[in-house]
Amino acid sequence: MSSRGLYRGIFSALIDDEDFQALSPIARHTFLTLRLCAQNTAASIFRCYPAVLAVQTGYDLETIEDALSELQRGTWIERERLIVWLRITRRTCGSENACPFF
Repeated sequence: MSSRGLYRGIFSALIDDEDFQALSPIARHTFLTLRLCAQNTAASIFRCYPAVLAVQTGYDLETIEDALSELQRGTWIERERLIVWLRITRRTCGSENACPFF
């Protein structure tokens, strides 16, 4: 692995997705940080420490917890204690043809 970390791509259509745009700016930033962070795995299921996420985003812990709750309500993520699963869907993967999980 290079000093730049692993490459993690996202489809540019995500930014213009209506559901993504309906999220608060903090939830969008938090989701993108979760998607791109070094802790994320190929399956997008990983241990996520809110304190680390707070440092990565610059938000306080209460703000991070609110953003994670918003993302979970919107079915962007699933969360059980410290385990986070970024739900892989057409909106985060791009399309059925581009996404290996469909």
